[in-house]
Amino acid sequence: MHRNRITALIVALLAGALLLGDGVAEAGPLDAADEALAKGDFEKAAERFLKASKKGTAPREAAIGLATATFKGKLNDDYLFESEEALGKLLEANEKDFDANVLLGEIYLLKASRQREPQLLRGYYEDARMSFSNALAQNGKHEQSAVGIAKALYFQGDFIGAEDTIDAFLAKKPESAGDAHFWRGEAISIQARDKYN
Repeated sequence: MHRNRITALIVALLAGALLLGDGVAEAGPLDAADEALAKGDFEKAAERFLKASKKGTAPREAAIGLATATFKGKLNDDYLFESEEALGKLLEANEKDFDANVLLGEIYLLKASRQREPQLLRGYYEDARMSFSNALAQNGKHEQSAVGIAKALYFQGDFIGAEDTIDAFLAKKPESAGDAHFWRGEAISIQARDKYN
């Protein structure tokens, strides 16, 4: 008799879980997109994140995933536009969203790399600097943000500003072994060439 009650209780709990749809047996709406992103299939990931974003499914995760796939995969302008729009909505809701600021900076740098119109180019670099600056204000030791600012300055011809940005970052995080040293070297190198040419 005791065994029958336990069995009935287990069956009732399982049936209740299935009826409530608690997701125990279901994959989340972004799992396939996350999997594609992890495998480096950036276009498939972006497509799935975009679809989720349009449906309103997990808007922050979808926007961050879409922008990450677009940035890492250097995807086409349609994805750049959608990423910029999705991140913009996140920042309207919370201007201090660290991830959204970093990714928006990367999206602007990618847009600038494809732009030949000087006015737009300048605007993208300024927007990138602003986004990275917002992120760096929250975490002064975030290398990607410091390097993003330095790149924007470098590509605008402000090599001293790029070097100063990296120097300020390295003063806060001297143990850095990443891109900061590369971009510092690039800024110093081009200043030396300019000096001796």
